[in-house]
Amino acid sequence: MSSIRNRVQKMTHYALFIALILLLGISPIGFLVLPFGSLAFVQIPVTIGGFAFGWRGGAVFGIAYGLVNIFRSLMTPDAVAATILSISRYNILIIFFLLF
Repeated sequence: MSSIRNRVQKMTHYALFIALILLLGISPIGFLVLPFGSLAFVQIPVTIGGFAFGWRGGAVFGIAYGLVNIFRSLMTPDAVAATILSISRYNILIIFFLLF
């Protein structure tokens, strides 16, 4: 019985950290936008979650952080993302799907 409780508790903690990453990634609280790029405060829960849950938790939170960054750079590109996306959005999508 305690094994099921531990798994549910761990899954709940994962869900809370991922929700925090999504909230910080989508809202303006998580990024300080500068003219040449942006500083990400979203890395704080990713780092804390990685230390708290080990390499598997860090990998899960890192993937969530990466997907939020990809979504954010496609929706509101800064100078670096605009330079990369100016090459061709289709080539970027092809590279993305080849990597994953």
